[in-house]
Amino acid sequence: EVQSFSGISSQGFSQIEKAGSSLFGRLDVLVKGFIAYIGIQKAVGLAKDAFKAFGEHEQASASLAVALKNQGIFAQETQNRMEEFSSSLQRVTTFGDEVITRVQTMLVNFRVAQEDIPRVTKATLDFASAMKVDVTTAAELMGKANEGVTETLKRDGLIIDDAIPARERFAAALAVIEGKFGGA
Repeated sequence: EVQSFSGISSQGFSQIEKAGSSLFGRLDVLVKGFIAYIGIQKAVGLAKDAFKAFGEHEQASASLAVALKNQGIFAQETQNRMEEFSSSLQRVTTFGDEVITRVQTMLVNFRVAQEDIPRVTKATLDFASAMKVDVTTAAELMGKANEGVTETLKRDGLIIDDAIPARERFAAALAVIEGKFGGA
């Protein structure tokens, strides 16, 4: 009787062992499938982000082209140079190149002299960083300063002498911003 009991128990253990290995095998497949699913979701998310960034870059580039054409200064070489400048600033600032290109577009629309745009763009980014304002606001302030309107800058603590003629205030405002925030 003891022999038959041991025979039964060894068969039972064998069946339990087979069932357990089958269950763990299925769990292993399930876990691997779940990990693959998560990996695919991550890849899809990254692809979406890349397409979105590409679209934003293309939109900023198209807006710059329109602004340059509207000012009568469009040349593909000019646009390429400005976009290369945006890319170079992206490497040394916290701003993306599409944001920097949008700043340049605004400055073109405010009729900032083409040769001044790199300098004014840097000053705009420095101002935005130091004053914790968005770059659109900073670009608007710089554009208005280009037109001689510097009162808003005074509210931000930047003193520009009222005795300076309006057409020269921009150079003075730019010098004050560069002196106070350069490299912010």
